[in-house]
Amino acid sequence: TNCGYTPRTPSWRGSATAASQMLVKGDPLTPTLKVTATTGILAWSAATPFHVTIAGNTIVGDWYGIWISRNGTAPGAAHSNTFWAVATHVHVA
Repeated sequence: TNCGYTPRTPSWRGSATAASQMLVKGDPLTPTLKVTATTGILAWSAATPFHVTIAGNTIVGDWYGIWISRNGTAPGAAHSNTFWAVATHVHVA
């Protein structure tokens, strides 16, 4: 499942619940990327630079609210979402 994200539409609005349930502590997505803490929303690309809008989400109880790979941007993500009991609102790795 893709949690409602369609690659042709660089925008994700709504609930982060499905993503939070999928990305659990230590869940290896690929051999080159390992999420080592709970993550609400993960935006990642191995090589292709990307620009995405992440807005209107309520993220609760995760270590990383939004985790973005270093070749991606999500302007306004820290201010366009609501975070409750989240250690790091937006993390760029």
